[in-house]
Amino acid sequence: MTKHPASSAAAVRAVILDPRAYAGPRDCRDTRTRVQLLYGGGMAGHSAIDDLRTRLKPLLGAAGLRDRTSAAVTAAYEDTTIARVAELERRLTGEALRASLPAPTLALVRDVAGVLVFHQAELGCEVASARLAAELFSMAAAQIRAGMLDRAFLVVRHALLRAEDAQAPYRDAPYIPGPSYPRLETYDIEAAAWVQAFTVFGTAIRMVEDEDEILKGGAGQVAPPVPLPARSVREILTDAKASLAVPTIIVVGDVSHVQPGRRDGDPLKEGAALIGKPIPLAVPPADLPAARSELMAELPQFEPVIDRILRPLAGQRSTRLPPIVLVGPPGCGKTRAARRLGEVLRLSPSVYSMGGANDSLVLGGVSRGWSTAMFCAPFREMLRAGIANPLIIPDEIDKAGTSRQNGNPIDVLIQLTGVESSARYRDPYLQADVDGSHVNWIMTANSVHGVNAALLDRCLVFHVDAPGPEHLRPLALSILAEVRRDRGLDERWAPTFDETEWAALARHWPRGGSLRALRRLVEIALDAREAGPRH
Repeated sequence: MTKHPASSAAAVRAVILDPRAYAGPRDCRDTRTRVQLLYGGGMAGHSAIDDLRTRLKPLLGAAGLRDRTSAAVTAAYEDTTIARVAELERRLTGEALRASLPAPTLALVRDVAGVLVFHQAELGCEVASARLAAELFSMAAAQIRAGMLDRAFLVVRHALLRAEDAQAPYRDAPYIPGPSYPRLETYDIEAAAWVQAFTVFGTAIRMVEDEDEILKGGAGQVAPPVPLPARSVREILTDAKASLAVPTIIVVGDVSHVQPGRRDGDPLKEGAALIGKPIPLAVPPADLPAARSELMAELPQFEPVIDRILRPLAGQRSTRLPPIVLVGPPGCGKTRAARRLGEVLRLSPSVYSMGGANDSLVLGGVSRGWSTAMFCAPFREMLRAGIANPLIIPDEIDKAGTSRQNGNPIDVLIQLTGVESSARYRDPYLQADVDGSHVNWIMTANSVHGVNAALLDRCLVFHVDAPGPEHLRPLALSILAEVRRDRGLDERWAPTFDETEWAALARHWPRGGSLRALRRLVEIALDAREAGPRH
């Protein structure tokens, strides 16, 4: 590999922390060049549709375009779909070959035609995602050969994202605008492993070449092949099982510097299950469409959010979500949706109420010497769940206190959701670094007004509406099942609602709204059954 200033670890670290030199600013107020998009730059306004319309506006009525091309431009501008953008790409690619086009129009055509594959991929086209993945991996290989590992890191990260999008198990998921970098950052560790692997491959190839020269023993002579040792069936099966083993990571490494605790509190003993041992990572469900169906049956109003979250899991070795914020009116089911998503994905979710929280101790941990000494939340949840990627749900982050007397909970959330800071979070009780980079976070808020901008900057923000009357039946059935579990009722003693009860529920929940109100109605209906008819 050629020596290059960009091949140092410091150069790669610099682009991880600040990729703007290659990908452009994160505010995405303007469109990005094709090269910036390849490096992971985002769409204008964090929306593929808005970005496309900004690019197409100068082409509306542009001189020299064929009538069918002009019609394709107008169609994609007015109603952006994958099919229309694909048709537009085909026509603009043909127009770019015409030397008779006016120079200004030709320049616009070439610029737009070159980026339409990104819009198709963002809208959910698996073929476009596969095209981008192939181009990006080829680009990364060339950059690694040239020793430009900082650029290669950004490209490999983007390639991994597109490769997983290309394996989406279902189609026609609605498009939800949002920044791209939170998703990209979830691939940091995988990208680093790929870049390192490419470098090792190159070293191994050079070793083989050197050995061949030595074994030749003279010009024009070929070394005899070295026989490979025979492998038993047991060895082959063992290797195959190892390749399918559950992925693991070590979340706490060297603790030789840590002093044992005194009296009742000894973090080394309390955290022994995680210290220096490989901890399993929860993996995505084998049947993602079935997981989607289960969630959709209980959370029909969250369909776009469910699709946006599940889609990238196809092909992932472990379940890793970008930090997410669900924003919506009180009672719309945000916390319930986050909890059910964690349960279906087997992430052992836990809810932390942030409403009125005035210190960071519950999330960040409490140091030794205090009677309330405890691990940070990620370490506690990993101990409880037995996995390294549990789901933590900070609820109502917009209502967290702003005092910094004992630390601010939002400041701790910023550390725990950051790619770099979460991988080496200094636990105050253990007095050692904890790798919480695989922990999943879904936060809820009634409004983003007043929420720390630095926290929102690293999260995918989904705005959800209150459920409508059309969602009554699936939601009521889901709540009925929850009430049965809470009360320990068998389904035979608490069957589904009859038509009279459905009519009563619809009459008292006419415009949809709060799920808390709907749960009260469900409980009233069950209580009325137990009370029996009135005389």
